[in-house]
Amino acid sequence: MTASETHSDPYVDEESRFTWIDGVRVHFKREGSGPPLLLLHGSGSSLQAFDPIVADLKTSCEVIRLDLPAFGLTGPRPDRDYRIEAYVSFVAEFLSGLGLDKLNVAGNSLGGNIAWNLAVEHPQLVQRLILMNATGYPEKSLPTALKMARNPLLRPLLRRWAPSGAAEQNLRSSVGPLMVVDQPLVDRVTAMMNRPGNRSAFIDFANTDQADRSGHITEIAAPTLVLRGDLIDGQHFHRDIPGSHEVVLAGVGHLMPEEAPAEVGEAIRSHLGFPPRPPRNESRPFSGTSPAPSQELSSAMPKIYRARGENLPLNPDTRSRLRGSFVELSDGITHYELTGPDDGELVFLLGGLTVPLFYWDGVVEHLHRRGLRTLTYSAYGRGYSDRVAGPYDRELFVRQAHDLVKALDVPKSWHTVGSSMGALTALALLQRTHEQTTSLTLLGPAGFTEGDPPPVRLATTPNVGPFLGKHLGQFLLRGHLSHNVRTPAQVRALTDMVCDTYRCEGSMYALLATLRDYDFHRQQDLYRQAGLLGTPTLLLWGEEDQVTPVGKLPEVKALLNPQLSQVIAGCGHMVPFEYPEKTAVDMADFFAGIQRTPTP
Repeated sequence: MTASETHSDPYVDEESRFTWIDGVRVHFKREGSGPPLLLLHGSGSSLQAFDPIVADLKTSCEVIRLDLPAFGLTGPRPDRDYRIEAYVSFVAEFLSGLGLDKLNVAGNSLGGNIAWNLAVEHPQLVQRLILMNATGYPEKSLPTALKMARNPLLRPLLRRWAPSGAAEQNLRSSVGPLMVVDQPLVDRVTAMMNRPGNRSAFIDFANTDQADRSGHITEIAAPTLVLRGDLIDGQHFHRDIPGSHEVVLAGVGHLMPEEAPAEVGEAIRSHLGFPPRPPRNESRPFSGTSPAPSQELSSAMPKIYRARGENLPLNPDTRSRLRGSFVELSDGITHYELTGPDDGELVFLLGGLTVPLFYWDGVVEHLHRRGLRTLTYSAYGRGYSDRVAGPYDRELFVRQAHDLVKALDVPKSWHTVGSSMGALTALALLQRTHEQTTSLTLLGPAGFTEGDPPPVRLATTPNVGPFLGKHLGQFLLRGHLSHNVRTPAQVRALTDMVCDTYRCEGSMYALLATLRDYDFHRQQDLYRQAGLLGTPTLLLWGEEDQVTPVGKLPEVKALLNPQLSQVIAGCGHMVPFEYPEKTAVDMADFFAGIQRTPTP
């Protein structure tokens, strides 16, 4: 093995090393320390494909990766032998030269094919196996580039010319809707394909008759993790490898390590027995604490994406410029404000689907004038609270609210107020805290629809929803907000307030994940259970509410048996935003009239 070489090549750096095997000069990297992990890339790719996951993995293990023959800086084999069996022998000899006799092996696409064949032919070498969209079944469809390379009319041309436009087209056809094919990726793939001998080597590889070895897959004895994008066909490894574990990533195509690096890295860590990455709430782009890998990597759980217009990281610098306080709870950091007279009764305010804690500003001002203390906060995914990587279901939001009152050591009792979706969270929270809840106020409450309207169904459709959120999310959000309030001035004020916080990375993901995970429909039982607790209840509803129409008021009253209900004329869905003074006065008067049980 030779040491690193000084080179003017832009793809050679201080980690690059070279060695000779079978007459081929092999480019490889060896980084980190700990149990060795070999990474094998796919066809038409290079070891740089693993850059997004290596930085994290090398903190726990020694990561070894190489440019396979025909690709990258390694280039063509003199004998033009690109059978899988030849690749397996080549990799085994490479590992022997490194002095490695047992290690973990991970491969993507072609690299996965080589990896599982290595586990079959050299079982003593492979301690644990990770297959990422691996090939090897005969029914697997071919990528566009391989189809072109097999076309007898195109082959002579492709041996002489590999334009960047063709590389870009192939990349776009290979990835899922969440992946942005940017110019640096196109430039890298084009540059690698145009290195001396690589175009012809790729065509030779594409036209090599590969034996069907899928019958040997059942012989694999190494503990195996199967990572599969739901857009990839011809994947039966979980079925055929005894004791294997499969994780399916929604919206992920062929280039898995580059499309979903966080999910792939965390899954590999879990499979290899490394501890989960510690929460890095103040430094990672999406700063919420991730759940356990088994939850985060659910087949229904697409990766967090950054939508168009999301250019504000949630980090200490961003948060230092904000009013309010921050506390780390069990699922992440929460932005909150606990304000008002120290001796006032506490009013705990829970917001709806899209809004940050600033939504309550008008109401809070008037409640303080009435001598009441207030606790407002931004739910996960909203405002400047964390964007978390797990399910955005009701349990997440109830847990956040419950954690918050426990963490802040608030008074022994409080008034709970919930608006829209926040009303459902408040009702569920009441089941846990009814002994501490002095009263319950619901404003334009949700929960009585029969199903999602067509726009929501489209926005929560796998693959389609993330694409819409990523590219059209801000436009759709503004349209939704315009129907929540009644006057143009309020539309502008509401849109400015909400959309300003949707500059934070991961906001649109969180919104669509909530629409997908939170159960908004047919929640009569939740209301009925709350009504049985006998908590003094106030209902306030906008007469012109187009989101949760006031026509449901009689049904809500029958279930909750509230002490007082009011319909506010000329008001839309956002009662506390449209009529903050009236909302505060009505609530304060209601609180004052509650008959309290004397404290023994």
